[in-house]
Amino acid sequence: MSNLKSMLCVFLLLLSLCLFIQNAAPLVLFITFLLVLGNVPMAAFILTCLFMAFSLRFQPVSLPSGWFFVIAVLVFMVASFWGHAFLKELDNAKRRLEIFLYRRKLYRMMGLVFPLVIFPTLGRSAYQCSLITLGSILVGVELLRWRSPSFNERFCNFFSKVSKEEERLSVTGTTMYLTSAALTSFFPGVIGPLSLIIVTIGDAWAVLIGANWGKKVIRRGKTVEGTAACVFSCLMSALAFGSLEVFHGVSISAIVLGAIGASAAELLTEGKYDNFTMAVAAALSMYGVWVL
Repeated sequence: MSNLKSMLCVFLLLLSLCLFIQNAAPLVLFITFLLVLGNVPMAAFILTCLFMAFSLRFQPVSLPSGWFFVIAVLVFMVASFWGHAFLKELDNAKRRLEIFLYRRKLYRMMGLVFPLVIFPTLGRSAYQCSLITLGSILVGVELLRWRSPSFNERFCNFFSKVSKEEERLSVTGTTMYLTSAALTSFFPGVIGPLSLIIVTIGDAWAVLIGANWGKKVIRRGKTVEGTAACVFSCLMSALAFGSLEVFHGVSISAIVLGAIGASAAELLTEGKYDNFTMAVAAALSMYGVWVL
């Protein structure tokens, strides 16, 4: 009963937040964290607030700053729920993350730090520089792995909690994810950050919905249910985050086409390569409308 009451309170608070800022970006992110962490609404809500705080401060609101509202909600959450219910949620999340699939997706969700924290606060140059630097380092690491079996073994053992076994003999998904993000950062305006948001959320929905509820396989392990979830989440995240002031500058038609491009890349690309192709496809699709 207490868990149901806490979930109801969180949903009401989240609904008020969405109405307050007149967009659904926090709701999309909140549901994504729920998919990853399981039945832990309070923890998912706090993570959503922490990620969104940096983007919402640029959203026009009636209060002096979006920060005020986010901080007030966080204080209310901690004051109201700190205790047995919240600690029980953390324990549930810990058990959930013992499963590789969810642990890896939470790790990938941390990639949203680049478009939702670095880009809004430090600007496009810092966003691009951080991705290029990390991408270059990882490419160097991949070359060293290829030349040195002993280094590769140590590297794979260190990242075994979030890396697939098949990545011991191939380029890691993290390298492909960050190098594609670095490449898309060269696209004009907010195309790069928006592409990274779309693919990070879309891929999480595709994998988790497909793994848990997917029944009808289309090709190479991709299911109808996972693909439908990918299309839906890509469109929702594109439209929701595209409505934020910090991501303004891309037309609705470009955003929709970018979401479709990312979804198509997820379906048509082999699983270990979609970490690279989704962001590039989304950015190219949006850029095609941009130049026209």
